[in-house]
Amino acid sequence: MARIEIDWKGEKYVIREDQAFAAAEALEEHFTISDLAKVQTEFNVTKMSTAFAALITFAGGQATKEEIRQAVLGSVASGTQMEIAFVPILEAFMAVLFSGAPAEGDKPAGKPPKAKPKPKKKAKAS
Repeated sequence: MARIEIDWKGEKYVIREDQAFAAAEALEEHFTISDLAKVQTEFNVTKMSTAFAALITFAGGQATKEEIRQAVLGSVASGTQMEIAFVPILEAFMAVLFSGAPAEGDKPAGKPPKAKPKPKKKAKAS
């Protein structure tokens, strides 16, 4: 897993690999993988703004939940769809929540699965 980069107001904040677990803990105080799964049916602007503020603060930036909410809703007022306005925030959430997950093609840790026994050939009758 590489470092995680979060953009906010033209600034780039970095969460190092060794901080990823603590960042996930900070995020999950406000927004969990279950919340992420429900985002299409239960879109909670305040909850996501609060969680993103916590994540930016963790990464060393400064942002309030009100400031984030206002920026996103301002973007919506300018014609951006609500779901599109939150894409960068949701991408940051996914990067943090899934940090440490095996990359595509990586072998899972632990013992490899046991191979299935090959069927025995029947003896030919003479």
